[in-house]
Amino acid sequence: MIVCLCKSLSERKIRQSIAEGACSVREVQHCTKAGTQCGACLEEIQNLIDQSGASGTSKGEFVHTQAPRSLDENDD
Repeated sequence: MIVCLCKSLSERKIRQSIAEGACSVREVQHCTKAGTQCGACLEEIQNLIDQSGASGTSKGEFVHTQAPRSLDENDD
């Protein structure tokens, strides 16, 4: 199942980052870039962390890290 549509990241990839030590949404974002574009998958990322029993999690620790695009940026 795809968790992050923007970055085309599967549940398997997210679970892998958690198994490798990511124990918060912020850490999963850092490792995979999931949840750094539109943020729609942040709740599902937190759910996967909770299911894994990873320590160091904080419910509601959703961090949208992408800076807003300026109006003069091109899509090139």
